[in-house]
Amino acid sequence: MSGTAFAADENEGEIDSGSAKLDVRGRAVDCTETRFKVKVRGKEATMRTLELVNSPWGEVAAEIKTTEGKVLYRADVVDVGHDELRTAAVSGD
Repeated sequence: MSGTAFAADENEGEIDSGSAKLDVRGRAVDCTETRFKVKVRGKEATMRTLELVNSPWGEVAAEIKTTEGKVLYRADVVDVGHDELRTAAVSGD
């Protein structure tokens, strides 16, 4: 597993941040989207992260794209566990 981890070589700082939605099993959940200017193997890229609002999970999605739009890395939450946990995690209440 350690051989499959991916990380940017340099994080040059935040570009912007704002509200976004993330689809988790067909339900849109509120997130904060933040974009960063990064470098991967000496080339400029943009890293985008999504963090669930009011959640202890922290970042639940990330993507790194080159300046040409090529996706170098992408990870998304596709499920949140057992039915009762899933309901609690995506409930609007």
